[in-house]
Amino acid sequence: MSSVEISCCMIVKNEETHLRGCIQSLFQEVDEIVIVDTGSTDKTKEIATSFGAKVRLFEFPWRNDFSEARNASLREARGSWVLIIDADERLNSLGRRNILRDLARVDGVDAYYVGIRSFNLDGDKVSGSFDWAVRFFKKLPEIEFSGIIHESVFPSLLRRGSIIKNAPFIIDHFGYELSEDQLRLKLERNFKLALKQIRRTPKDPYFLYHLALPALQLGKRHTAARIIDKAHQIIKKSNNKGEAPLHCFILNLKARILLEEGKYQEALEIADDSLSLIPRQRSARIVKGVAYALLQKWDEAIPWLEEALHFQILAGDPFRDPSRLSMELSMPLDKIKQLLARCYANIGQHQKALDFISEEDAEILPILTVIAMEKGDLEGATTYLSDIKSKKLPLPVESLLKPFWEILNSSESSPPTIKNIIKFLRALAGRPDWKEVLSPFLDLIVAQEKDSWFCESNMEDDLNCKKLLILLALKKENLEEAIRQSLSCVKNIMAKSEISHEDQDMLKLHAGLLLHAGKQREATSFIRMLERIKGIRL
Repeated sequence: MSSVEISCCMIVKNEETHLRGCIQSLFQEVDEIVIVDTGSTDKTKEIATSFGAKVRLFEFPWRNDFSEARNASLREARGSWVLIIDADERLNSLGRRNILRDLARVDGVDAYYVGIRSFNLDGDKVSGSFDWAVRFFKKLPEIEFSGIIHESVFPSLLRRGSIIKNAPFIIDHFGYELSEDQLRLKLERNFKLALKQIRRTPKDPYFLYHLALPALQLGKRHTAARIIDKAHQIIKKSNNKGEAPLHCFILNLKARILLEEGKYQEALEIADDSLSLIPRQRSARIVKGVAYALLQKWDEAIPWLEEALHFQILAGDPFRDPSRLSMELSMPLDKIKQLLARCYANIGQHQKALDFISEEDAEILPILTVIAMEKGDLEGATTYLSDIKSKKLPLPVESLLKPFWEILNSSESSPPTIKNIIKFLRALAGRPDWKEVLSPFLDLIVAQEKDSWFCESNMEDDLNCKKLLILLALKKENLEEAIRQSLSCVKNIMAKSEISHEDQDMLKLHAGLLLHAGKQREATSFIRMLERIKGIRL
């Protein structure tokens, strides 16, 4: 063993799925791995002993107290420094060998906050969160875990005035890959254990916070609000600057509850209190951004959400993470981006809104289209409809028809107005479901006798404009005009070297129109010509 000996301590129960990968991530970085098993009935113990003498296995009866089990593992540790990890986690040294030994040799430091990067699965989407926790510390007699649940050595480090630094490595956590039922059982267990802890320490704001959190996650909002209010009253009376992070945790959870209760202005005030204690944090910024958005103060929401986005992007990077809070109430990255897109859409900055929308977030594009339409902004609506990501998404036609009707009613027949309406309908014509989507809009145009706006001189000579003219002719029961327009498309298509699926659909439409008009011979001749010249079989 080296002069600095590193012990890794973990407590396990029925972790056969995760344990092997966890041990493999540790094997080259620690001198021993102490595993305390609290009652496994699967192959957990077999896997542990298969790694040889470096892994030391102990059994300890589970008594519904995480600290008790953690402290049992500390008693067995031989090293001068201890790394705490769970079986569903992996040590990630970020490419730096011997990082634990290097950190243990730093003079004057008793412990390190370690970044915990948690991965969550939602269908085929992976999201994550990032927190800091004391996971690497010097093995000293007075350093021990406390708390039945959400156990931590932090209180004992605080008592001895220890210096704690941020570690330049992280731990990856995969344990949130739980089904909905499994997650609920875990939250219910956490709530019961936290309640047991509160009976021991009824005025401890740290454990009150950790009782309110699962209560809120279980849908017990009124209970959570009552508990967090108590925690807030207790910590407000303390002037201990060392409790500022905990004070922020409590304020941020209180603000989140106020948001759920629709008390947006109160949530803003609580978020301001939190930022006054620790300005460099993400949680209160998220609260302020969401609250302003819910108040429809879009310009005020944007800077807070953009700052929150910056914090969220850097979370998980131990070298660049700007936050000074170890636990943040995070919001998924895609949700922050979508809310920013909504804000920009509401102030008419549509290209800026699109900058926040990736392929994975595209489901919000129809909503942004409706936002623009309801503001009478046809150009904005067209911007979203024209984005390639929106083409195959379901379009809320009913939500668009009313504002479109109002635009038609209030619009004068000026060239710019007509141009914008045609652009909007042309974008609809570019969708795979163009006939179904475009039809009710053209019904409104015919009903208001605005069809004269759609003369060929106002239209571009492209496929989407031709679709628009064909469907409009059919609405007016002018089959010959529809055939004339489709024939114009056919001539353009036949001149192409490559014919797309969209082109083939137009060729089929032309053949169908000929048949509908009773022009059987022309239709047959057209179909044979396509097969002979282009090799296309309709």
